[in-house]
Amino acid sequence: MSNQVDASHILVKTEHEANEILEKVKGGESFEKLAEEKSECPSGKKG
Repeated sequence: MSNQVDASHILVKTEHEANEILEKVKGGESFEKLAEEKSECPSGKKG
């Protein structure tokens, strides 16, 4: 049996920014959209 997990991240500079984004995701905002807008990591542009 194969177990596969896909993981994504949004890289930001401060814990405060991370918590703001987390609350937005919990509130229903699109993770992909937030990754494109907020992530400091080049992969964030892929959503």
